[in-house]
Amino acid sequence: MVAELAVIGSPRQLRPEVEHTLFRAAQEGITNVHKHARASRVDISLTYFEDGGARLVVEDNGVGTEGTDADTSFGLLGLRERVHLLGSSVHVRTNKMEGFRLEVDVPE
Repeated sequence: MVAELAVIGSPRQLRPEVEHTLFRAAQEGITNVHKHARASRVDISLTYFEDGGARLVVEDNGVGTEGTDADTSFGLLGLRERVHLLGSSVHVRTNKMEGFRLEVDVPE
């Protein structure tokens, strides 16, 4: 599998709980790609916004899933709870045979 990482914007240290959440989100996304996606490629991007906060995106070109299947995954449920504690949310975009995109926005 080909994996690409892009860091966009000016990297800076974020609060420890934000950095930990982004790490866990990346870990969950990559684990799901490895276990379920049957993908040949995964792209990971971390964007630092000038006005604060950051966005992590993990996107693959794998088999995808029905949207409701993604909503019931224990790993994604735990990630949603963790991100919610920071006052933010997780967005998932997926369709059968169209890959999977996990997007996490976090405040500064």
